[in-house]
Amino acid sequence: MGFTHICGQSSNGESLLVRHTEGKRLRATLRALKAASMRGPHRPVAEQGAWLHQVLRGYFAHHAVPTNLHTLLGMRAEAIRHWRRALNR
Repeated sequence: MGFTHICGQSSNGESLLVRHTEGKRLRATLRALKAASMRGPHRPVAEQGAWLHQVLRGYFAHHAVPTNLHTLLGMRAEAIRHWRRALNR
């Protein structure tokens, strides 16, 4: 389902299943977001923001598991960076 499963430890030393978003899937999603951001600079900023918000909510709905927060925050930061670069063009 798009996760890399790793054996890890919780903060109190117990065994824990750690799940991270698969790298290939993350890069493909960011590449698609970047391409879509560069294609639509003629649309109003509010419309672009609403579209990006919808895409990120869907991505987070699927990939939001307890041990994947760091990856999701990095993905969100990269998506915002791509959108800002598209807006500045």
